[in-house]
Amino acid sequence: MDRKNTVAKLVEEIGVNRPDLMRYGLCNNIDLKSFCKKQQEYFGSYLELYDEGYELLLEKTEEIVKFRNDYFKIKSVKELCERLGMNLKEFVNFYNQYRETISNHGYTLDPIFKPTIKKIDEKTTIEYISSFLLENLKNGFPKKIGYHHDNSINKLDKISDYEFNNIIGYDDFKATVQDLLNPIIDSKSLDIWGLRRPGGILLFGPPGCGKTFWAEQIALYLNFQFMEVPRSLFASSLVDGAVKNLKEILDSVEPKTVLFFDEFDSVAETRSNSTSGSKENIKIVNTLLQEIPKLIKKEVVIIAATNYLSRIDSAVIRPGRFDLKIPIFPPNQEERAEIIYYKLKSNLNSKSPLFEILKNSSVKSSNFFRKYAANMQLFSSSLLEDFVDTLKRSLKYSYDSDLEISKIIIDNDRVTDIIEKTKAKLVSQDLEFLANFYLEVEALSGSSVYQNRLEELKSDLTGSFKGQTDPPKPIGYRMPNTKK
Repeated sequence: MDRKNTVAKLVEEIGVNRPDLMRYGLCNNIDLKSFCKKQQEYFGSYLELYDEGYELLLEKTEEIVKFRNDYFKIKSVKELCERLGMNLKEFVNFYNQYRETISNHGYTLDPIFKPTIKKIDEKTTIEYISSFLLENLKNGFPKKIGYHHDNSINKLDKISDYEFNNIIGYDDFKATVQDLLNPIIDSKSLDIWGLRRPGGILLFGPPGCGKTFWAEQIALYLNFQFMEVPRSLFASSLVDGAVKNLKEILDSVEPKTVLFFDEFDSVAETRSNSTSGSKENIKIVNTLLQEIPKLIKKEVVIIAATNYLSRIDSAVIRPGRFDLKIPIFPPNQEERAEIIYYKLKSNLNSKSPLFEILKNSSVKSSNFFRKYAANMQLFSSSLLEDFVDTLKRSLKYSYDSDLEISKIIIDNDRVTDIIEKTKAKLVSQDLEFLANFYLEVEALSGSSVYQNRLEELKSDLTGSFKGQTDPPKPIGYRMPNTKK
């Protein structure tokens, strides 16, 4: 009887170790776990690979072995300078930048200088470093790829721009989405276990926390097209015009598409009044609900976003309809620090003076901003972007004023001042949204998954409401029980 095509069998045939294969995948932006029949964050030796995926990796044996040998080969700085087309000074600066970046690519072994010396020269040698990784760091990594197994035709389809698990933080959200959508990714479970395809997904949370962003990321995760239904579709002045517009879109949408409805509460609101606008909305919602079973069969995933879960009609969120309700929290303290650091360094020209300012300010990782992030309670993702933009403008102003670059630093005074300016944009209405959101998640079945986030949000809300003579009161809700 043949052995199963496991990771252990694969590395044995290739002649490398599992960490060697993982490093190869990381360096080449290959999502190795997408080759596995049971996808898990840990790429374990026991995991079984699809036959096609196993053969594809086996075909790369020569390339993988070459990568492994290069990684363990002791190299001189001179050799690396020649390979990268750099002089010694450029390499040292590049290497210092590289040390931080390499940790973000999941390597477990840091390069080791041999011998250990304070000053690097061309004769200095380095062990445990990949020439291929350095070239990718210099020239840019290839687009991340993975494979989606289509059981109906027994084929692995290439996935481009597949970066779902590279997104900063939100591991609880990503785990929830992967679990809920597994029947789509692993279609075998539909037949073997009799699982049904999930219905619509309802993302709810305060403004600015990235509901549209996450809808797009889900589309990438599934390797589906992303199509947002324009709000103008529902603005027809003709009788049943909006319903006809919606029906045309639903009939024409291609298979393997994520269909996204933003501000869904404005359409699917609770049927509590009898205005003509509300009656039109009822027709729209009824049409959508009638079409959902057909869309599920067609492999179309519907995602809707709302600021208020409580305003969605109960008929819409019944099982088989929009039954997957996922809260989108504002980022927590650690995520705030990581987002700030990432946004500071992203989209920069290689010659940007900001790199030198970051170095002079000893900003080597997100740890620099962790203490400041503690004072950014309730900041949404969009507010964090605003903070970073303001910080960059502040640094640019100093630079444009011909101030010596060694004197332009990101210090406590500068950061604290910008935090206060950004915090001023957090108004009472934002607090109302967040208080309502807290209560909605707390009442949600399965809210224990988000217990840590709820506790942190409650603590942040307590600090924000404390000392206010007339704190904002969430419409239709009691205030959060902060003594609970």
